[in-house]
Amino acid sequence: MLRPASRVSFFRRAMLPALFLLLCLVPVVFAQTSDAQVRRGERHRFRHQIMQIEQQWRIALLRQDTTALGKLLNPEYLGISANGALETKEDILAQITTGALRITQLTLSDQKVRIFRQTAVVTSVAELRGTDRQILLDGRYRYTHVYVRDSSGKWTIASFEASKVDSSRE
Repeated sequence: MLRPASRVSFFRRAMLPALFLLLCLVPVVFAQTSDAQVRRGERHRFRHQIMQIEQQWRIALLRQDTTALGKLLNPEYLGISANGALETKEDILAQITTGALRITQLTLSDQKVRIFRQTAVVTSVAELRGTDRQILLDGRYRYTHVYVRDSSGKWTIASFEASKVDSSRE
């Protein structure tokens, strides 16, 4: 039969390490919760940055501002136009410089931004008027922008794809 003193020493040997471990884990649990909140706050900040860039892109297209567009487009940019043509950053800037691409009206709606670490995906609807090599572009388009974030924290547009919306299917 155990004496009362041996019960106390058993408690100390068995329970004190468990209590010590529990006290060590509490700060880790709170730190993980805090990290999740920081990431959530970061995602919100990134979404805000991306939405601002989307507006800068819109304004630069309307103003035919190749300097601003050049800063927004990633050097490795590759776009797919609504007619299926592949276009590099240099192609887009040249088309705007020569007047081959001219956007006169551009309204964005239904914008959704998703953040994946150093990548962001934007889907949107664009109502536009304009021409591409004298072909009318007027209409409603759905498009996707893929953004990448460099080591300095700057977001640039790496990819674009547009599809004309068939109004009879809406």
